Amino acid sequence: MNDADFYIYEGTLNTTFEDLLMKVQEVRPDILYVDGAYLLKTRERTGARWERIASTAEGMKDLAMSLSIPVVGTYQFNRKGAGSLAHIGGSDVVGQLASIVLSLACSTKIDSRGRAMSDCSNRTKHLEVIKGREGENMLIDLDFSLTTNIGIREVDIYDGDAGDEEVE
Repeated sequence: MNDADFYIYEGTLNTTFEDLLMKVQEVRPDILYVDGAYLLKTRERTGARWERIASTAEGMKDLAMSLSIPVVGTYQFNRKGAGSLAHIGGSDVVGQLASIVLSLACSTKIDSRGRAMSDCSNRTKHLEVIKGREGENMLIDLDFSLTTNIGIREVDIYDGDAGDEEVE
């Protein structure tokens, strides 16, 4: 990356998609990462939050197509949790428009009553492809530590055509 330009722009809770669009047109990046894409506003006054999220997601898809660059946006899952397109918070349009959807979730543990619960104190996080352009399905465990190098360790991969059989 010594010869590459790398730009980071900080937004606020009032940053609009149109603000982002102007920066992208100015810089012409090879790839665009938008952390917290669900927070982008629009200059249009929309009635509901889901409409705003849908509008900005459609704008980012149009941006990717018109500039022929990958656009990566992060969104949160709703209270029902990670691992499903139906659980992407705010709007169904994100899962419908995205070519690839990854889910990053805490590992789970069983409590004293036998219930599964999130164990976010555990460094192991699960990265899962829940939607792939070619129907990919993959699960990877990440040793997620910001104080040491992040290690990646592959776990069982499930082939979408094999049902519940594990493929190694």
